[in-house]
Amino acid sequence: MSLFDMFSSNKDNGKSVEELIRLGYTAHQNKEKFEAIKSLEEALKKIDAHSPKHILNELFNIKLFLGVNHKRAGNYQKAYSYYLDILKLVQHPDDACEAHNAMGKISYLSGRRDEAIRHYLSALENANDENIKMNLLHHLGHAVLDLGDARHIPVALKPQIVEYRKSINGEAHNYDSQLVQPYVQHGLEAINPNRR
Repeated sequence: MSLFDMFSSNKDNGKSVEELIRLGYTAHQNKEKFEAIKSLEEALKKIDAHSPKHILNELFNIKLFLGVNHKRAGNYQKAYSYYLDILKLVQHPDDACEAHNAMGKISYLSGRRDEAIRHYLSALENANDENIKMNLLHHLGHAVLDLGDARHIPVALKPQIVEYRKSINGEAHNYDSQLVQPYVQHGLEAINPNRR
């Protein structure tokens, strides 16, 4: 059973926590950011320490998806707050990787270079899949290069910064996938300066 289907059988005229979570997860999956925010924030208001364990176990995902959808809506500070919350809810390395990756992206979008780099490095420490590691190195490379001294950014890459920002913000974009490897190289150099 998928995460998005988990709550499909518990309905209470659209007002129960379970139904709000299900609606929020479905809206998130369908990239309906405002509906996802509305449903998940309503659900969050109804959750407290006395909520059933299966609901409390969803707090990480609820807050993660709220952060993602606020990011998509351009509410970077709100997304940042939700991502800070999920850092406190981390239970295992996969959660840590996901939480730090999210913090890296929102920090990048907010122009916080050092914070973005720190979170991408933390995500890398918790990543257990080579594809995820390459993706994180790509993001790390963007944080290092794009948010650094603009004089060091090759002219050919500057127009792609806007496209990259769109891509991590969930917007339509024309990011040149051939740039992934050069940015991965910048990420590797950030990890090990002796590779230069």
